Amino acid sequence: MQFPDAFPKVRSGWTMRPEDCGKDLAYLPNPKEHLQRHLGKPLYRTSDSPLIMAAAVQHGHVSARPSGNNRSFRDFADELASWSK
Repeated sequence: MQFPDAFPKVRSGWTMRPEDCGKDLAYLPNPKEHLQRHLGKPLYRTSDSPLIMAAAVQHGHVSARPSGNNRSFRDFADELASWSK
């Protein structure tokens, strides 16, 4: 939920709840079910994830340190940063 503005770019019916913005899904018992329950219609599918990330990149929502907290993304950004050293 690092890039909440990207979700409606993929499916116009999707809206991220304010309390979910920036939330680290790794701490939820079942992240996919959480998105299916709270995101809107059509239902979220795991196969939507690459589209969401592509929309986040295309619309300039991705930065090395986004406002939310997500350990996996932080580790990924740190690894990318180490490539330039």
